[in-house]
Amino acid sequence: MKLQRGFTLIELMIVVAIIAILSTIAYPAYTDYITRGKITEATSALASKRILMEQFFQDNRTYASAPACNSDTATSSNFTFPAQAHQTQPATHSRRLQKRDDRVYVYN
Repeated sequence: MKLQRGFTLIELMIVVAIIAILSTIAYPAYTDYITRGKITEATSALASKRILMEQFFQDNRTYASAPACNSDTATSSNFTFPAQAHQTQPATHSRRLQKRDDRVYVYN
């Protein structure tokens, strides 16, 4: 009787199919796990940025040019904090209010 050494092609193909099925199940679970870890990191980093922004607003009464708005790549390699200063313009009122007969009328 001849001794069998190694595996047949069918056995190898079955093993490859099993590994493919397991990897299709495991990969989405792994990416969800990684994403949840990054969310936790982002939440804690945003909490510290929120404190910095509140302190800056208390001192300057504006958020413009706050140091926490600057691009911060040292905090995390997974995300950034993009923020740009927004130029506000003074409000202009082009409407007139006129009160007649206990009613208020708005005219442009």
